[in-house]
Amino acid sequence: MSNLRKRVNGLTHQWLDATPKPVVHKPLLQCRSDPNAPPSYWESDPDLHVIRYGPRIERDDLFYCKGGVNAEKLLQLSRKSLYQAAHNSGGNVLLDERWHCTIAKSIVRYPKGFRVHVSYSAVIAEAAGKDPQKVARAEDARGINGLMIVLDRR
Repeated sequence: MSNLRKRVNGLTHQWLDATPKPVVHKPLLQCRSDPNAPPSYWESDPDLHVIRYGPRIERDDLFYCKGGVNAEKLLQLSRKSLYQAAHNSGGNVLLDERWHCTIAKSIVRYPKGFRVHVSYSAVIAEAAGKDPQKVARAEDARGINGLMIVLDRR
């Protein structure tokens, strides 16, 4: 074999053997609901009569945004999807809600945007009453100022 062919084969094998480096999204901002806070105002309502409790369900959403991040609105979207799953399972209220939100710069998919990971969980219940359709402890949510445009949701 010629020297050139040996060199090309060697480079090809080095290229094929290279393991890709994982992409690390360093968080710019993190916020979560306080688990030690008292329950939501409507959970302690004496008119709320829980008939049956169900399991705790969890939903993880990944949003790609541009311009800014309105964490409260993204939490509302995640809660709405979680409530729909609860409704399909026979529940009509969400109790003991917990959420966690992490905002990072998007490196790969949308380089000039933000990558927002929202994790939302709650206990499904069937009750004689209506769900208020509000995020529990939404005042703890923090975001990035600017006009938010949601580019993608996964």
